[in-house]
Amino acid sequence: MNIQRLTTREEFTQVIQLLAEAKLPYEDLDQLKATILVAIEGNEVAGAGALEIYGESGLIRSVCVAPAHRNRSIATRVTEALKNVA
Repeated sequence: MNIQRLTTREEFTQVIQLLAEAKLPYEDLDQLKATILVAIEGNEVAGAGALEIYGESGLIRSVCVAPAHRNRSIATRVTEALKNVA
């Protein structure tokens, strides 16, 4: 599995689907204002998270993992990667 910045529209669509399935807010998730990281497994987004910067503060939000990929510390890895971006 690779954790990387969101790079394609297809990945963004998969992130939105993950958030919707998890009943997490996604309507205000803006690719231009947030750094979005994705955990890629094969050709699919297994997990994702976003970091929004506000001045000297950052907000980690929208961390989610697809049901088929849970219990593998993906959310922890995505969160740590987002903290490193900040």
